[in-house]
Amino acid sequence: MKHLNDNILCVLDVETTGRNPDRHDIIDIACIPVNHLMEVDKTKRWFDITMKPRHDIDLAEWEALKMEYARNTLTNDPGDQHSQKSKLNREWITNSILQGIDPDEGAELFVAWFEKLNLPPKKRIQILGHNVIFDIGFVKSWLGEQTYEYMFDPRSRDTMIISQFINDRADWKGEAFPFNKNNLGYLAKTLQCEERVAHNSLDDCLTTLEIYRKLVRKY
Repeated sequence: MKHLNDNILCVLDVETTGRNPDRHDIIDIACIPVNHLMEVDKTKRWFDITMKPRHDIDLAEWEALKMEYARNTLTNDPGDQHSQKSKLNREWITNSILQGIDPDEGAELFVAWFEKLNLPPKKRIQILGHNVIFDIGFVKSWLGEQTYEYMFDPRSRDTMIISQFINDRADWKGEAFPFNKNNLGYLAKTLQCEERVAHNSLDDCLTTLEIYRKLVRKY
């Protein structure tokens, strides 16, 4: 994109063991370069890995996690779904411990991926995400402040904030606001985005990008 002044826009999402980066960890992360059409830039490789948690797994916020790693195995009995979802969350994190890579190794791979983007000196990633303040806090904790600043520009785009702005503008005009909720799933449904697995970093990135593209074109 010409107006980025040689920086690059990437859609980013993380899945974590909880909500506090001081005691919880990224266990799934995806970062996908975007082109001027607001589509996946197929000339560049994206980044997508699963990592082991650094902190004790007993610190995980099981009930706060919304991952649907195996959602299709849930029964149709609402009475069973709460316990089954909790079980699936534990299975997901246990799977990341067994099969995920070490987070320090993951950080090295992320830096190597960034450098292979071959950006001009001092040019960085501008994040596109949904509730990006959450993702940024965890990525900073994972990479460290210095490495984060090396890779990421402070400017970002947030589909949650954009949808709130659109609602504010509609309200100011005396019009019906288009988004009764601002979560990713609601925006995707309202904008008739492709149905994907929720709370999987790669799929959430693709959903966020589709939401952003439709918001840019419509509003």
